[in-house]
Amino acid sequence: MLLAPLLYVYTIKKRVKNILGYFIIAFVPFFILHLYIGVDLIFYSRSLFLVLTVYLFGSALHAFIKTNAIESYFPFVLKLNFFLVLLALILYFTPYAEAMWTFKNLTKTIQNFPRLELFTYEPSYYSLLLSPIVIYYVLHLFLIPTSKKQLTSYLLLIFLPLALSLSFGVLGGILVAFLMLVGLKYSELKHNKYFFFTFWGITILLVLFALSSVVIFPNNPITGRIIDLFRGNDTSASGRTTNALWLAHEVAAKKSLWFGGGLGQIKVLGAQVIKDFYNYSVKDSESIAIPNSIGETIAMFGYVGLGLKLFLQLFLYRKTKVSSNYYRLTIFVFVFLYQFTGSFFNNTAEVTLWVIAFTPCCAKFNSSLFARQPEKALV
Repeated sequence: MLLAPLLYVYTIKKRVKNILGYFIIAFVPFFILHLYIGVDLIFYSRSLFLVLTVYLFGSALHAFIKTNAIESYFPFVLKLNFFLVLLALILYFTPYAEAMWTFKNLTKTIQNFPRLELFTYEPSYYSLLLSPIVIYYVLHLFLIPTSKKQLTSYLLLIFLPLALSLSFGVLGGILVAFLMLVGLKYSELKHNKYFFFTFWGITILLVLFALSSVVIFPNNPITGRIIDLFRGNDTSASGRTTNALWLAHEVAAKKSLWFGGGLGQIKVLGAQVIKDFYNYSVKDSESIAIPNSIGETIAMFGYVGLGLKLFLQLFLYRKTKVSSNYYRLTIFVFVFLYQFTGSFFNNTAEVTLWVIAFTPCCAKFNSSLFARQPEKALV
């Protein structure tokens, strides 16, 4: 966000046209409507400025991906992240553990549980930052022949950080995204023997690992969280989904269910609603938020804004031919689902995922290669 002016200059140099024009078209109509129904201009203007900086970041990222092979940066990021994870594991046994870990209640029954967050503000955000790289390498494992040494290193570098952060929203979203990819592209993938054996081999291993962990360690935190999730005792999951969407509806209703209360108005309109719901005290005022991207959209722009947002996502899906590339398709499905289970409206990590999904990249995963020559495409 602080680099927004430089990013704007970068997009101009890349000959991107109408950068601010699209932003004005999107937000000025809502700005006029919200002024009419009444808003706190200080909160509104501050939030509008923040959204503008995120928009400029997304525009610059789009221009960058169009002219650079982003996958060439992934190995360095993956190795750097793993080095930091090792550092975090060392710090865990020292008084400085909270520099890279968070210790909070995981569920109503699992108290003060450690989760890896590195230098981010929470574990789920850390996992979300990793997701585009994780998806890339998992696709690589499934579609491109890999030696046992590479396979082991990939699994260690990818899944150890995700396991330590224990973000069920990200883990579940990635799993569902891959299952939907297989369902949508089954006619192309069924002829690929390498994919077939790798996919089912890893699936069987994961199932066996899950069953053995339940039998050998029945009280492990993962099993405990899954049980609490089905029982409705997972405070994190409910707070980001059902509770968040209900609160969003209540906040929007204070001004307009059609057009919402406006940018930055959640802390104004929703303060009492959210405090009463969670039994917050005055000192908890910084916790006044709706941790759900769809929920925030409803609260700030109403159901008209939500409809426009979903329409734009589906329009760009078709316009940019997302389904023509396995990587982009998996990213799209993941972030589309994730916005219903967490995140927030001006989340740069979520914007990154949308930009990747809507920008041609990672041509090695173009579905046409596997559809025409499923065996030769792997060379």
